[in-house]
Amino acid sequence: VRNPKVMRRIQEEIDDVIGRNRLPTLEDRASMPYSEATTLEGLRLFMSNTFGIPHRALKDTTLCGYHIPKDTMLVGMFRGMMLDENLWENPTQFNPERFLKDGKIHIPAQYHPFGVGKHRCMGELMAKSNLFLFLTTTLQSFDLLLPDGAPIPSD
Repeated sequence: VRNPKVMRRIQEEIDDVIGRNRLPTLEDRASMPYSEATTLEGLRLFMSNTFGIPHRALKDTTLCGYHIPKDTMLVGMFRGMMLDENLWENPTQFNPERFLKDGKIHIPAQYHPFGVGKHRCMGELMAKSNLFLFLTTTLQSFDLLLPDGAPIPSD
């Protein structure tokens, strides 16, 4: 609703790749980089409002110059990763193009909305797949509009 140009571009991609005679499938993802980039950007901004699963330091250690005693509870703060101005240009701005390079999906090294390593969220594939299907299926059939005179929602 706040990004009608993004919505139109996704709808154009849907028309070019899928048309109107069938529903989107996961097999379409590889041929729809803008829709996929929009999904990735939505996840980046949404996940910036979450925390990771708590972990416990198994031994005294030092990380980035900080002493972390054994048994300290550690919680990843996704906001710090996803909205860091040193890592992202205009980090609070919705911009699917940040995930595109030469028309193809490009995932920056700092993109970790589901965590990293062996504790990475096992629901990542399901979340990305469902969001892609929800986005493309919805925009294949509908325009998202505000009622006349309604204010544009804030973040």
